[in-house]
Amino acid sequence: MKNTEYAQEIRPGRIVRIFFIATILLGILSFIGQLLRLFPKDYSINGPLEESFLDIFIYQFGVNTEANIATHFNTLILVIVAALFLVIAVLKYTQKDRFRLSWLVLSLFVLYLSIDEQAMLHEKLSKLFSGWTSLNGWFEYKWVIPGIAGVLVFAVLFIPFFFHLETRFKALFIVATVMYFSGALGSEIFSGKYASLHGTKNITYSLMTTIEEMLEFNGVNLLMYSLLLYIQAYFGDIRLIVGTKKPDSGQQTAGR
Repeated sequence: MKNTEYAQEIRPGRIVRIFFIATILLGILSFIGQLLRLFPKDYSINGPLEESFLDIFIYQFGVNTEANIATHFNTLILVIVAALFLVIAVLKYTQKDRFRLSWLVLSLFVLYLSIDEQAMLHEKLSKLFSGWTSLNGWFEYKWVIPGIAGVLVFAVLFIPFFFHLETRFKALFIVATVMYFSGALGSEIFSGKYASLHGTKNITYSLMTTIEEMLEFNGVNLLMYSLLLYIQAYFGDIRLIVGTKKPDSGQQTAGR
């Protein structure tokens, strides 16, 4: 069988621009859905079919809702980032790089985040801490407490890894991480406080949760861009060979 080699150029800027636009569209559709949910008297529904489509639209595009299109999108971009970390880890292992295990752990960590997003593990975790104080509403969502502790421990362990990076990648990784966890953890503190005072069925709460989810999504998008740039800068062209690579004629001659 004839061997076929296929090459596809991947441009980091173009790839991430697509995901960024998709993220903004999701945010807009989600907020429109919340407006429709909060102000049903401002429009009319003609029949059960329109009502059914409206319910599907509100649910499927809600960025603060679980197990819907928005959740699947977030899971997808997290899986892509986990795969990019894994690619770098494999390449670092071939180079016997000092931080090869760190790249692998980061891949597994992001993979866990993708599983958590889909399986709502943090929601279940929150129930374990239901008896904890909310500190006057600041920790209305209890899962934030162990979440912050876990992130701090993880950050301390990865200080040597972070400082070995080139300056531009230090900046990209830190901005992406701050964006993601500002949305995933930080904003939950403020929206939780607001929810404890004013409830969740209002436009302000919907706007707050939409912004925090946009921060989270775009933090992942920026991390994806950073990893693609890293691969481009340090490894150049990458070829995937399925099966056993046959030695070229020069290698065969030298072995005789």
